[in-house]
Amino acid sequence: VNQLQEGVAASVIPGLEEMHTGIQGELQPGFTTVSWLLLAIWLVSVLLFLAIGIFIGRARRAKADAGHSASL
Repeated sequence: VNQLQEGVAASVIPGLEEMHTGIQGELQPGFTTVSWLLLAIWLVSVLLFLAIGIFIGRARRAKADAGHSASL
């Protein structure tokens, strides 16, 4: 029984290790690519909202300045 267990363990464990490294090798590059893609999308959206906010703020400020100078 011990020899059978050792034989099974000796044949199964290397296969499991190969399977683990294969899965890790396949998932890791895809995970980093997806992470970079999501980070880029997030950065672009944040910059877009920031730019829109700046333009809206400048438009309101210019409108307020024009109204203020017209009342003088």
